[in-house]
Amino acid sequence: MQLRARRSPALKAAIEVLATIPNETAKQVRQHSKRVIAPEWKKGLAEAAPARVFHDRLVSPSTAYVSDRNVKLIAGRNGDWVRETEFGAYREEYNTYSRKGRKVTRRTQRQFWHYTKGGHTVYPTAKRMIPRIGALWVQTVVRTVHEAFEKRGLK
Repeated sequence: MQLRARRSPALKAAIEVLATIPNETAKQVRQHSKRVIAPEWKKGLAEAAPARVFHDRLVSPSTAYVSDRNVKLIAGRNGDWVRETEFGAYREEYNTYSRKGRKVTRRTQRQFWHYTKGGHTVYPTAKRMIPRIGALWVQTVVRTVHEAFEKRGLK
């Protein structure tokens, strides 16, 4: 899910401003943006998480990465059953594996929720929050550049 900068004049202008300002000001914009966006993203995920396991696997390790052209929202981390937690699993599926020299057939995915194509927490939150985060990013760019101009005595 993403916003298209070509369709939004504000996003397009923010990207163009970031391409033309000095590196130190762009660095400040990235720092301020991350400071504003990451807590909003985490708060949105926490509100949407239906159970404690979602908080442990998806909300706690969530963060945002901000560059001059992009804001990347991260939820979960590798190896923590993130996909199965977010989308669920086919609970009735049998798996066969070896255990102490003999074959065992069990339903190994019973601990997960039922499979949902749209996700339980991250995808609905992203759909709801991406326009808000885009607006926050543009506001942060404008505010930080304005403060940098005032600091240097430019109008």
